[in-house]
Amino acid sequence: MAQGRQHLTDEEKTRVRILANDAKQSISQICKTTGYSRHQVRRAIDAVQGPRKRKGPSPVLGPEEEAELVKFITASQRNRFLPWTKVAKEFAGGNYGFKAVRNALQRLGYTRDAAGTYLMQGRGTR
Repeated sequence: MAQGRQHLTDEEKTRVRILANDAKQSISQICKTTGYSRHQVRRAIDAVQGPRKRKGPSPVLGPEEEAELVKFITASQRNRFLPWTKVAKEFAGGNYGFKAVRNALQRLGYTRDAAGTYLMQGRGTR
């Protein structure tokens, strides 16, 4: 079985980036200096630093709109029994789609009961 190379640690990747960016060394010079393969050096230079950005679109409803939505839902028992589509139509004049409304409420911890009719806030949520 062929012997594989080890992954570079974060410190080793940082050293490679310093050699590439600050010392302006080429990939081949960095390989000779460190003993790492060209592939390891290229991946260390191209690696993303820090936390990765969240994928997908940002939420449609902001914190203020979410607070208004919660007020709307908790205002009456009738509102808690409305289906997602009707909540979306009646809340804020129908400016938001039902998926935006549903996702916002689910993000806030609201769920439907077993029959799918009653909107309630689950335990241990915000």
